[in-house]
Amino acid sequence: MWRYRQNGTEPTLDEVIHEPVIRLMMERDNVTEEALLRIINIARQLLGRNHEQQRQRTAQLLPDPLLH
Repeated sequence: MWRYRQNGTEPTLDEVIHEPVIRLMMERDNVTEEALLRIINIARQLLGRNHEQQRQRTAQLLPDPLLH
């Protein structure tokens, strides 16, 4: 994965999951690719929900410039 840091790009999730060191850790921890992807999707949903809630709270706190 060192090659990604050198040119400023990030690897895709698919590339990360298929890195040999990641596969070794998954094997050691008895984690399947399917289970890992399921957990990632749940985290994305929760983070997205939290982001939307924060945006709504911020909108409530900040005055609407069109009302002034």
